[in-house]
Amino acid sequence: MENRLPGLPENQLPRLTVKEIQNETLRFFNLEKGLLFTFVALLKRPNDTIDIYLNVDRRRFSNPLQYILIGVALYTVIISVHPSFINTMENLRATNEKTYKPLEEKLNFPIMEPFNRAQEAYLSYQNIFYLILIPIVSFITMILFVKNYNYAENLAINAFIFGTSTWLSFVLSTMTVFLDHFSIMMVAVPIISFVVIGYLYHKVFQESWLKTIGVTMIVLMVLMLLSLIIQFGMTLLFMFT
Repeated sequence: MENRLPGLPENQLPRLTVKEIQNETLRFFNLEKGLLFTFVALLKRPNDTIDIYLNVDRRRFSNPLQYILIGVALYTVIISVHPSFINTMENLRATNEKTYKPLEEKLNFPIMEPFNRAQEAYLSYQNIFYLILIPIVSFITMILFVKNYNYAENLAINAFIFGTSTWLSFVLSTMTVFLDHFSIMMVAVPIISFVVIGYLYHKVFQESWLKTIGVTMIVLMVLMLLSLIIQFGMTLLFMFT
């Protein structure tokens, strides 16, 4: 009873402590064995983390869908307010005008503006498109990697892996939010993503580096191709709406 105020009923809650406030704060931000815990675990011990989640305790780490969804949401927000992203889009519009304006005038048909809108939407929500395409990626890894994971397990693995890549992209974007270096970031992020995804594939599926690099390249090329198809479809949609 030392931790209770005098004169209060027996069922009164214990007095609030700094430790309890800390724990509540961590739970609110999902940091106590949540997002940050999962992120660090996947970088330090990816194979053990995946194995524990799939076979031992699925409550120890964040749900893979929650993990990647929150990462994608935060990354999308930081990109939308990134000042240098606006400058980059203006430069791309100027380049597109030189490229498509003559063709537009010759065909007497709107091309440049629909392409600009599709390009901006694609660059702004690129990770959302990748999220949508994860079921296809999971089918590829299930076929090309020989480790005995079923399709659902491949979905979870790829959600964790691409989620980790997205979280790293978010951190990098946040670090450069006040700098006019978005064009550099656009180069750095794909390179970092390739390295991180390849590293996690290698550790989780325990294949040779040669095969891992090959599969990683196939996965990313498929994603790029499908993303370009989506961007082309969006351009057509904007042309006729």
